[in-house]
Amino acid sequence: MRLDGRGIVTVDERCRTTDPVIYAVGDVTGEPMLAHRASRQGKVAGEGDRGRPVAYDNVAVPQSSSPIRKSRGAAHGGAGRA
Repeated sequence: MRLDGRGIVTVDERCRTTDPVIYAVGDVTGEPMLAHRASRQGKVAGEGDRGRPVAYDNVAVPQSSSPIRKSRGAAHGGAGRA
């Protein structure tokens, strides 16, 4: 298998490494290191291993708002009132 300068495993669009019998998915293949990306890569590798026409092109990356807004508990001014 070939690794890049950061130790990331190089894969093709079917998640195959430079060794044709070894597939790599998930964090070892680099950024973004997200569970849904790894899940999609796993499906591509499994289907590709069976000879089915698949390709990993990309997966949507979730975005967060800035600033992050959260609320918990009673609203301001309403705590303690019945």
